[in-house]
Amino acid sequence: MSNSRIILLAVFTFLFLFFGCLVQGTENEKRYVEITSAGGTTINKTFATIFVEIADEPSKISQGLMFRELLESDHGMLFLLNRDDFHPFWMKNTKIPLETIYIAANGSIVDILEMEPCKADPCRIYNSKSKSRSVLEVNANLSKQLGFRIGDYVDISSAIK
Repeated sequence: MSNSRIILLAVFTFLFLFFGCLVQGTENEKRYVEITSAGGTTINKTFATIFVEIADEPSKISQGLMFRELLESDHGMLFLLNRDDFHPFWMKNTKIPLETIYIAANGSIVDILEMEPCKADPCRIYNSKSKSRSVLEVNANLSKQLGFRIGDYVDISSAIK
């Protein structure tokens, strides 16, 4: 093989690996969700911006935040479940306490549940009181810390591409 072919092959290999890494990086890009209040004088007041990973495929939905040692205070995972239903969650292999914020199709928060890591089988199943279209998992007590509650709104439009 000539030197020019070896160099050309090396350049193509480098470009393939380089651009492959760029494409891989955008898949894990964090997007944000704003949480706003629907009550009284605070309408459209933004309480928080939460940067989320999107779980919209069966493998991502079933994996969730399992095996994570840490979740930054302004980060979470948004489960896009594509149908209004009672979506059960559990904490198997989850190491950090979490909160699930159940979101209706119109963006309103219909339930908020605190969830503790499961230490032994069988793990508790957490169900919302109302049907939801998507679920936001964040660190436990975040809604109390920030003051949002059932009836407030979550704008996920910027997180959905």
